[in-house]
Amino acid sequence: EQTRVQRVKLFFELYQGQLNINALTREIAEREVRAALASRARSCCRRQPAPALPNLLRLRIGAVRGLRRSGTKPFCVVRARGVALLTTIGTLVGGAEGSGGEWVFDAEMLLRVSDPSTVLHV
Repeated sequence: EQTRVQRVKLFFELYQGQLNINALTREIAEREVRAALASRARSCCRRQPAPALPNLLRLRIGAVRGLRRSGTKPFCVVRARGVALLTTIGTLVGGAEGSGGEWVFDAEMLLRVSDPSTVLHV
């Protein structure tokens, strides 16, 4: 099924300093996380308060394959909400530099996030 639309105007509205769609996405994500945490906290005998939302994200950067450019030492950058985390330079495993071998990082990063709808850029 297809819909064809011509002469479209998009209006981006702000609510409390952020785009409406961002606020909606954040609210949906927070409710889903709260519901999941509340269902884990329930017991058969008594009702416990829902735990606080998690605020620490653990990222594991493993490896990358197929880099054809030689003469450079690859590293990985993860960005989220103005914070940038960098790995150390990868270690080449299996193959010569520029041949598309695998570069292993085996790095773990911890990122504090207060918003469950945070987008990661790698």
